[in-house]
Amino acid sequence: MEERRSVRRPVRSADPNLSDEANALLTEELRDAIGADTVDLPEGTPDPAGAGSHTHRSFIGALIENRIAIGMTFLVFVVVGGIIALITHSVWILVAAILVHWAATTIFTTTILRATGEL
Repeated sequence: MEERRSVRRPVRSADPNLSDEANALLTEELRDAIGADTVDLPEGTPDPAGAGSHTHRSFIGALIENRIAIGMTFLVFVVVGGIIALITHSVWILVAAILVHWAATTIFTTTILRATGEL
């Protein structure tokens, strides 16, 4: 049986999105959880520190992720628009409520994603 070579690597957090203090705290927690300051990994295992961060998401991904909140606010707009449409006898109020919801959702989601640097 062939013996696999291993590489000893330090247990540490080096996330560029975290502060030095946060990385130090996370490193301490990782070492407490593992019970060691280093780990032996099979040779050729990629270093997760070099993998980069996967925090970026698309506009559609953000909408899908928040579909329950968007659906609930859409229903509120439809109910309020429906009540106003019944009172005024104008179906255009309901259409306007749906369009306002669409515009507000698009603007809000785009603004948040740009402000957080994820778009």
